[in-house]
Amino acid sequence: MTSLAQNLVKIIGQEDINGIMSVQTEKYQIATKAQDKIYLVKDKNDNILLYIKEGKTQVSNISDETLQDFQLMNLRINNALKNVKKDLVER
Repeated sequence: MTSLAQNLVKIIGQEDINGIMSVQTEKYQIATKAQDKIYLVKDKNDNILLYIKEGKTQVSNISDETLQDFQLMNLRINNALKNVKKDLVER
């Protein structure tokens, strides 16, 4: 789950002045500060689904649905990037 969240934030997130990368999707808010090993995932109702601090899990309420959502988001991003890469390389 952390690698899925990291990938999303790395590709579509924005970094703030404190070095925190974050993105808000329709259903989730994701924030990471990889150098400090901090990962936070909340749902649209502000419930904490995953909180990892200094590499140690503090909260883990990841449902199968949430995991599937993150897998789907990553799949969609990866497919879109493949198309962009293909377009750029073929030119």
